[in-house]
Amino acid sequence: MSGCALPAKKTNLKDDPMRFASITLIALVAGAVLGAYFPSTGPVLALGGTLFVGALKALVLPIIFCSVVASMARLGAQGKIGGLLSVSFMYFLGTMIAAVSIGLVLVNLVAPGSGGELAALAGDAPNITGPSSPLAFLEAQAKKLVQDPIQAWSRNNILAILVFALAFGLALGKSGKGDGVASGFEVASDALGRLVTLVLYATPVGVFCLAAKQVAQTGWEPILKLGSYVLVVAGGLALHGLIVLPLVIWLVTKRSPLSFFRAALKPLTVAFATASSAATLPVTMEAAEEELDVPPTVSRVVLPLGATVNMDGTALYEAVAALFIANLYGIHLDFGAQLIVAVTACLAAIGAAGIPSAGLVTMALVLTAVGLPLEGIGMILAVDRFLDMMRTSVNVLGDLGGTVVVNRFAPVGSEDAVGEGGDA
Repeated sequence: MSGCALPAKKTNLKDDPMRFASITLIALVAGAVLGAYFPSTGPVLALGGTLFVGALKALVLPIIFCSVVASMARLGAQGKIGGLLSVSFMYFLGTMIAAVSIGLVLVNLVAPGSGGELAALAGDAPNITGPSSPLAFLEAQAKKLVQDPIQAWSRNNILAILVFALAFGLALGKSGKGDGVASGFEVASDALGRLVTLVLYATPVGVFCLAAKQVAQTGWEPILKLGSYVLVVAGGLALHGLIVLPLVIWLVTKRSPLSFFRAALKPLTVAFATASSAATLPVTMEAAEEELDVPPTVSRVVLPLGATVNMDGTALYEAVAALFIANLYGIHLDFGAQLIVAVTACLAAIGAAGIPSAGLVTMALVLTAVGLPLEGIGMILAVDRFLDMMRTSVNVLGDLGGTVVVNRFAPVGSEDAVGEGGDA
């Protein structure tokens, strides 16, 4: 049976990630300029952006299910799944703690919002109701895990589909009779990968439309007014994404940061445009397998897990936002309170599940945990989309780095790659 990298054949679009990123960047700038000077075009072009993101999202659940079931069936039959999952979760937890720590250090040093001079702008608060406690939040997430698979699919419940695919694939592998079924899922995954390639040709157009729509809606004024807050979040994300993650990858795998970033160009571009790590997942899988030479049996388990629970950028953002809101209202958070912020920021980030701006909603958990007013969310709403694009890029970069780290510590080997034969 042939291999099932995403997709199997090379195309001009995939041959030159730098060219792809350059064209998309030009489209991004052009769309932003058009939206700024001709805001009436925003609603018209919004349809193009909606269609682009919708096309990617339509492929997410099928790819997660098919790829995870196939990979788990192979790994389960070989008895290698335990090491892979344990290394994955250790990496996810370690990088998320590092991200939150960076955010808290920077926000304490710069203290954006101190003096309360911007507090008056917090009046336009969205109608967001937070969970009554971290326990209530965990209960809500637990209910999502045990949803009926059909119901979960209809509600786009990525977490429930992922858990079901993990369990079903493992059971299939352990049955000793699942080779034919696993091969069928591999073929389906390959076909879906070809659809992803077709969608990617529309990336510059989709990015142009998304940028025009966003700038037409908000303009540049909110970013200027909240400059110190935006700079702290952006600086923290840059430190984590450009220094911490590449350093971890270099120390573990000896892969140069430049080669890693070149491999990550395409998923980073799509992540920045769509602000959704879930929508970027098919592109991230492609980069891991074809640019970083990660076996599909590793990438197709680690990446769906990462897109669901590994949210370094979101955790950093929520920690910074909580302290920024505290500063706005003149509320001092001591070390103990900031520790609670760190823990709940990680929990809330995990609950965000790769959906655009979901971190804005789950942030209510962080504020509630330390007694901060939910009205403060209205203060940062205007710049959330811009920061969402940045933090999603860091989320995706962390997921992609996870594949090479996990492959180093829990190698499966190219002979075990999905689609290369072998008994399940």
